[in-house]
Amino acid sequence: MAGLVGVEADTLIRDHSHLHKASYHVNMLKRMDSQFLEEKFGIHCSSLMNEFFPGYTLKDFIAGQK
Repeated sequence: MAGLVGVEADTLIRDHSHLHKASYHVNMLKRMDSQFLEEKFGIHCSSLMNEFFPGYTLKDFIAGQK
């Protein structure tokens, strides 16, 4: 996710991933610009999704999120 929005992965501290978690759920995928998300999905994920989850789309995934 970080790379998609321009945050370098090497700047993240994995041991701190549990810090500052919200007490409520925010579905960032539903809040992102759908055209931007579809474009990035097409570049980075679509071939694997087609191989392992044929017929399952990004929209299906987002719809199933809380």
